[in-house]
Amino acid sequence: MRTTPLQVRIPLLAMGVLAVTLAITTLLSFQLRMLTGREGLATTLERERGRLQRALPAIARQVESPGAPVASTLRGAAERYFELNPGTETYLTVIHLGDGSLTAEVGPRPIERLIERGEVPPDGSGGVETVETTEGRILTSSGAVATDAGPIEVQVLAPLEPVRREAVAALLRVGAASLVSLVIGALVLTVMLRRALKPLGDLAATARHSDLEQLSLRVPEPRRADEVGILATEVNHMLERLETAVTEQRRLMASVSHELRTPVTIARGHIEVLERLGADDEDRRRIVELVRDELARVTRLVDDLMTLARSTAADFLVPGTVSLRDLMEDLELRTKGFGLGSIVFHPCPDATFTGDADRLSQAALNLIVNAHVHTPADTPIEVEAAYDAAAVSLAVRDHGRGIDPEVAATAFEPFVSGAGAPRRSTGLGLAVVRAVVDAHHGSVDVRTGDGGTSVTLRIPNAG
Repeated sequence: MRTTPLQVRIPLLAMGVLAVTLAITTLLSFQLRMLTGREGLATTLERERGRLQRALPAIARQVESPGAPVASTLRGAAERYFELNPGTETYLTVIHLGDGSLTAEVGPRPIERLIERGEVPPDGSGGVETVETTEGRILTSSGAVATDAGPIEVQVLAPLEPVRREAVAALLRVGAASLVSLVIGALVLTVMLRRALKPLGDLAATARHSDLEQLSLRVPEPRRADEVGILATEVNHMLERLETAVTEQRRLMASVSHELRTPVTIARGHIEVLERLGADDEDRRRIVELVRDELARVTRLVDDLMTLARSTAADFLVPGTVSLRDLMEDLELRTKGFGLGSIVFHPCPDATFTGDADRLSQAALNLIVNAHVHTPADTPIEVEAAYDAAAVSLAVRDHGRGIDPEVAATAFEPFVSGAGAPRRSTGLGLAVVRAVVDAHHGSVDVRTGDGGTSVTLRIPNAG
């Protein structure tokens, strides 16, 4: 299934989130502009009405004539006020008299049309009100002004449409700026994201071209130490481990093939000789014995390989309570069955510890067999066990020629043997010992020289 790349999906998602955020911000800005515009217009109307309340009483006293009718005085005061204040395009002032109304000369055209049609909203109870009219929504502020000649009803009206137009204009400006910001932000995000995700593309390309035949490829590691950089570094470490593991596996398989091919070829050749030649009973006996030895060697080789293969499995060990004395007695009994010659088992303490008795016995037996096949006949071999609060130790010592220094450093690796090693050795015995000790989180100590070799296994005492 074809999917959209992250370099496209993430900018699109970010643009969507940013677009919604900008849209909400723009709408809130529009509403705020409408609110502040209305409040500003209302303040203007209230200020005009306040000026009327202050000016009309003084003007009425100035135009008042003795004996003149009250209505004439009030009209004269209104006319005089409009002479001094002809009006503004923002609002229109209306003074209501008993015989009609007077308005300022200048005012917003929508309010003038309402007056021409006689649709001026009635006086309110005071304060600023919003009224729906045929010319749209308007604000009106009305109230009574007390003069010496009597009260005068005044009203100040203003349309809200200019406020709305200004808010819409501001909305369009903010919307255009938001759109430009959105486009620029998307471009910047795309470029930055492309650079940030480049190591992931390199990682995918490396994984695509890597196989068991070509594990030398590496991911270019970015200089920055962020999550992507850490991922690239860890992938390179993984490829290095895989390359090492595959190299070791190939070397192991080559060694196994060589080791298996030799005894199988020998056994097959002698069986063919036995089939074709009229061998006497003694010849047949020797051939059968040789074939049996070679097949036994193959069996030991396969058993050791299976042990090494399972050494990293979770169930390689079956830990339990182990009696050190029982372990040594079982080991002594098994060596007698193998016919390994002169082996001396020193007395051991009666102690218990936690471990896998079968695996430890296998490791110790491999040490004994290894010492037997690499030393001259009848060379004494000593086996000794010790116990303390920290660890259990098991030592196997021989009195042979010692291990070649060139071999000692790698003696516990698979298929390592020194020059002149007997052919009946599988080359895996010490590798199995190492695997068993490592599984017990223990250690192996090797000391060798002209007087012989001593190998000591130390297993931590868990109780």
